[in-house]
Amino acid sequence: KLITLGAICTIMDAVLRTEPADISTAPVATALRGEDPEGEKEPEPYGLGIDALAKQLETTDITCPDLNIARARILEYFSQLRVQRKIWPWEEGQFMMEFQDRGGEALAKELLRNVYSSGGGIRSPMTCEYVESYYPEFRAWRDAVFWWKYFMITNPDFFPRPGSKFKYSQGFLIWQLKQNCQGKPCYQVMMDQKRLKLLPTDEPCGSESRFASLALPSELAGTHVFTEDDVLHVPRLPSFDNLLSQSDVELLVAYLTAPYIRIPMILNFFAADNRIHALRNKDLQRCLQGAILEPSTYCPGYAEVPAEVPATKPELLGT
Repeated sequence: KLITLGAICTIMDAVLRTEPADISTAPVATALRGEDPEGEKEPEPYGLGIDALAKQLETTDITCPDLNIARARILEYFSQLRVQRKIWPWEEGQFMMEFQDRGGEALAKELLRNVYSSGGGIRSPMTCEYVESYYPEFRAWRDAVFWWKYFMITNPDFFPRPGSKFKYSQGFLIWQLKQNCQGKPCYQVMMDQKRLKLLPTDEPCGSESRFASLALPSELAGTHVFTEDDVLHVPRLPSFDNLLSQSDVELLVAYLTAPYIRIPMILNFFAADNRIHALRNKDLQRCLQGAILEPSTYCPGYAEVPAEVPATKPELLGT
């Protein structure tokens, strides 16, 4: 869902930023690009944040090459936008949907000025029916982004009850400005003709990592292991049902500490005649699966290039 909805939102974002031939939809493209109609200020583009998405997909096993390519394209597209004003960062506020979303409201207010020169004195242009009516593409994009980010919630208790079946038409979203249980103004999002409230909930719902990595050296060793040197200080390593010797496990854990290049080393490790039978063990199966299929950290193309070898900033290499 995250990648499919992300691809939809990526295409919508790209289309909305394109200068259209039809002048009636030009205000949305101009506003998104942060361009000053008078040309007196430098552009301050609006855009979506993808930190939570990138974090969740780091440890998600992606078995389909097409999905892996789509994931990379989504992250690449939004990373290259160089956003100066972030819109709809609901996941950063643990989906409490508190008013006001500064970026989203500012973007909607710019659109509203094309309808009312004074902005109409409306408290929340983002949920205003005038903006939704005059700019249906804005409403469609906002709702698509909501569904995308809604599925970043990792706690299943916050979703509608299991077994619920909804028709496409029931997914139409209704936005209102209400007060939460603490008396604070917030955005209330409902579907199915206001019969089902999606957000906010009475308590925060996080969007942390969706899955724990299956290929962490610490998980396999059963104790803290971050570098190859740490392996040498572990008094005893697991034997995995006596399928591997201590020296073999030590070698395997050491391989896991080297991101990216560990893939050929681990494959070669298990390809040996005296070790391939060890893959009968479920923990070793999961470890191999995670090492091969987990995409790991995404490094934007504009990131700083390491100036030293070995790199003093491991994050520059996605490690």
